[in-house]
Amino acid sequence: ENIFETLRPKSIDEIVCNKETKVKLTRILNSPSNYRAYLLSGPSGIGKTSFARMFANTVGAKSTDLIELNCSDTRGIDFARELLNIMASKAFLSQSKVIILDEAHGLTSQAQNTLLKGIENLPKDNYVIICSTNPDGLLTTITTRCYHVDFVPDLTDKSFLQSLEQLFETIKTKRVIEIDRNKFDINKIINIFVDKYSPETFSIRNFITYCDNILD
Repeated sequence: ENIFETLRPKSIDEIVCNKETKVKLTRILNSPSNYRAYLLSGPSGIGKTSFARMFANTVGAKSTDLIELNCSDTRGIDFARELLNIMASKAFLSQSKVIILDEAHGLTSQAQNTLLKGIENLPKDNYVIICSTNPDGLLTTITTRCYHVDFVPDLTDKSFLQSLEQLFETIKTKRVIEIDRNKFDINKIINIFVDKYSPETFSIRNFITYCDNILD
């Protein structure tokens, strides 16, 4: 198992994001049935899928009823029809059914309209979570039917940078390495990485890889 999978967040406290985003995510998990469809947007490797899996766990969707589909692999109408059937069927062995759709903006317009139909006719206790790096590529009729959480970080936010420092410490612990702070200036390490990215391209996954390489 790679370092990223080892460090994949299992709780809200472990998700690295801005405070406002974390408040929204906490509210969702506290009252998941307030909405049936969710849109999580932001750069790749920022925590969208990790949160979607937390949501599935919260609503009691076991592995048999947690469906993850990458829409960039199969975009056409045949896939959309299959998706419609998946969305329309009830949970098999669980309390709820959760369908996670990665990069749904890559679906054709016709396929997105089929997705819209599925969202409008979701059975009770079925949920759809759309994870997208380009939400502007989705039909407005889809986005307006979803509760939207934007994961794009504010890279100047002190609490966000502190979360990155805590993550660095966690990586160090996983590696069972004693860090000499005179050798490793953690703030400098973080600033060098952050300066390479815009908020729209920042990736927690890449940050973990970067820190892991430094600790080699």
